[in-house]
Amino acid sequence: ELSLFVDNDYILTVLEEFKEQGLDNKELYILKAKAIYETSNENFRLALVNRVLKFYNDDSWGLGEKLAIGERAKATQNYTLSKQLYSELVSLHAKAQPRLAQLYYELSQKESDFTKRRSLIEKAYSFKKSHDSLFDSKEYDKLIPNLLSSVLALIKECFTNKIPDEAYVTANIFKTFVPDCFDNY
Repeated sequence: ELSLFVDNDYILTVLEEFKEQGLDNKELYILKAKAIYETSNENFRLALVNRVLKFYNDDSWGLGEKLAIGERAKATQNYTLSKQLYSELVSLHAKAQPRLAQLYYELSQKESDFTKRRSLIEKAYSFKKSHDSLFDSKEYDKLIPNLLSSVLALIKECFTNKIPDEAYVTANIFKTFVPDCFDNY
């Protein structure tokens, strides 16, 4: 009986070999992975979750933990890792693209360069028109007021800096996402 072994990593390796031979025991595999996860540091946790998802790419625990690791990465301003993890979860987790949009929005708020800020807001808004079928629209819709406010701030900034042509370009870019909002620009 494998569950008598103390070395959980060994058990995972054996179960992976069994799975490759057609003998699957997902329940024991996930149980042992969780035991390892609880005592591991963040870097090892990510490697472990990726290992779990390699064999069980639809496992809700693994998907949820990968999303949580992405959130923790974002909280520590490791935006590259956060973006990578959210991107890897697209089509596997409904919250992946809304969290990616939230990340783009938050990065836009930190950006001082007008063009880069506008580009980040545009990336965040792009999920409104084009997203995976597995997409939490309720979570994404909570972000829309912030995005709209950011777009209006961009346009106002253009007028303040006396560059109305740039305001027009900006309004035109976002008109495809929010058609009724910019008829007066």
